[in-house]
Amino acid sequence: MKFKDRNLRALAECLIGDNTAFLYHSSSRITEFFQDCDIEVIHDGSTRSAWTVLRLEELLNEPQPKAHTLPERFVHVLRTLMLKEDTMDDDPGRSKALEELNKPLMREGYEAFYGDNNLLYIRHIGTKTVSVSNNPHRPLTPHQIKRRTLLTVFLDTCSEDELIEEVLLPLFRQLDCSVQQRLTGSVLTEKNDDNHGRKIVRNIGHKGD
Repeated sequence: MKFKDRNLRALAECLIGDNTAFLYHSSSRITEFFQDCDIEVIHDGSTRSAWTVLRLEELLNEPQPKAHTLPERFVHVLRTLMLKEDTMDDDPGRSKALEELNKPLMREGYEAFYGDNNLLYIRHIGTKTVSVSNNPHRPLTPHQIKRRTLLTVFLDTCSEDELIEEVLLPLFRQLDCSVQQRLTGSVLTEKNDDNHGRKIVRNIGHKGD
């Protein structure tokens, strides 16, 4: 997904506080803001606006959950930016900030609004499709999304033996002895014998049947 340069610059100005309806963010505070969004980037001392535009472009290039929605981490950044507790003295309900945020978003065909839970949501104006994550936790990174996709494909096609060898046995080898003891009722010792490992896994699966 791509936004026009003009609109990206306007969004960046909201984020760094060059738009006076938003809190001002210095170089270090920009880094802290992205960390609050669970995005590990560090402002490199370059022009704050240009640097932030690049970060927003990167987020927009991430996968869309479905048609007419924005990438999850992009939405998460705007939601964090618009938290009600970050209100300004002259804008207690953040209506001015919402109006400023919507100027570039609406030029791209989207509209931000507050839900009943006081969190920000963004909908596509034409279809009314709301950009929202089905995950209550932080959005996944692109690397995590790729790993989830690969795991889903594997689980859809693997045999029982492949599941045991490729997933369960490596998992149990990493577990502490105490955790393994809770799972089986007795202390398990690591052995390289795969047949022994399969027996353990199957016993765990049938325990309590």
